[in-house]
Amino acid sequence: MTVARDLSQTAPQLTVSGLVVEFGPVKALDGISLDLRAGEVVALAGENGAGKTTLVRCIAGDITPDSGAIALEGQVLPPGPVAAKRRKISVVWQDLALCDNLDVASNVMLGREGRRQMMSETRMHTAASQLFGRLGVPVQDTTRSVRSLSGGQRQLVAVARAMADNPRLLLLDEPTASIDPSTARDIRAGISSLVDAGQCGALWTSHNMYEVQAVCDRVLFLSRGKILLEGDPKTLPGQHGAASLDDLFVAVAHEALHDGAHPAPASAGAGA
Repeated sequence: MTVARDLSQTAPQLTVSGLVVEFGPVKALDGISLDLRAGEVVALAGENGAGKTTLVRCIAGDITPDSGAIALEGQVLPPGPVAAKRRKISVVWQDLALCDNLDVASNVMLGREGRRQMMSETRMHTAASQLFGRLGVPVQDTTRSVRSLSGGQRQLVAVARAMADNPRLLLLDEPTASIDPSTARDIRAGISSLVDAGQCGALWTSHNMYEVQAVCDRVLFLSRGKILLEGDPKTLPGQHGAASLDDLFVAVAHEALHDGAHPAPASAGAGA
């Protein structure tokens, strides 16, 4: 985040303990444990197949782990997406699930319409516009069909929809992938505005190390379902002799793929 904050004395909002997920002979998650606090953004980084999206799907209730536990604010989270939604966990997926036949306001407010809004289309559009304004999302025309929007605009709508209920936990699966830099900046700003207020924590998967350094308080490097390395993305490279977070990413991924075990990278040059 742009402002350094000490959250070490705050009780974890999300606690993941010993999570294991097996798909036949493959362990997608192999004893993952982590915690996350309100007001914190934690990045999940790693090569394709490292287990990042599987972990997000477990917390979102889409996958039931074979063992381990997930707790939100000290209470065990029951399996299933309905339970996650009831506990105010919102998700933004890389592959969007918007309704192309509906307009912007209807997509954002879908399932959240109060009785008065359902009786008045004007009120629904007003509520959507107010939400965009609060989040700083630059979407002006809420009457446009989602089908007519660009990929970046669609992702902005998806992010706004995820944040509409003031979630306690925000899960983001590469929300800015394949989006132009300006729109990606708008998405980061909208998410940061919610998290900075201390209203929620966010778990963010990304391959973009610039973005991780700009937005996230901590980064966890995953490979083969294990957490190999974690720390402050701004200081972690120097602690391991790497010139940049990108170099450290390459070194960790290289050593993990070749060793199949927890690496201890001494330098990015050795692993590149």
